[in-house]
Formats: sequence, structure tokens, C-alpha cells
Amino acid sequence: RAEQWPFRLAIKKLETGATIAEAQGFATISQPGIALLPVRFSPIVFQEQGLYGVEWEITGQTAPTPIIDFQVIYAAANPVQQPNPFQRG
Repeated sequence: RAEQWPFRLAIKKLETGATIAEAQGFATISQPGIALLPVRFSPIVFQEQGLYGVEWEITGQTAPTPIIDFQVIYAAANPVQQPNPFQRG
């Protein structure tokens, strides 16, 4: 018999606890074992560098379960080219 479990996924900035993005839905589990739950977030813009984490919360559980932590580091889109002091011309 299939069961439905309401869940919530959240991407949080770990230094502040601020929620950056959130998704909610129902997991329909038809049999015991491993289940895949594809979740889609709309494009996310990270306003700050730092350590972020994804948390998964199933309704009725005592605390959210951390899934993965990751670091956001900005890189220059067009790095400045330094002149080559050894180039002739």
C-alpha cells in the first residue's frame, strides 16, 4: 500500500540560519526500500559567499535532517589580464 509523507527541503546559509530557498511536497512511497524524490528549485541567486546547507524535514519528525553542506565562492567573470613583462613588442 502506498503512503504519502509530506516533506520540506530548505537551502540555508549556515552562518546566519537564513533560508535562501524552500521546496515542499509529498513523497509517495509504494514499497519499503530506497526511494528517489526529485525536487526542483527555481534558479537560485546566492547574494553572499559562504557556507550553505540543504536540510530535509519530514512532517512528524523531531528535527530536520542535514543532507549536504557546500561552499559558495565568487569567481571573476572576466579576469583582468596582466601585462606580460617578458613580451617584446
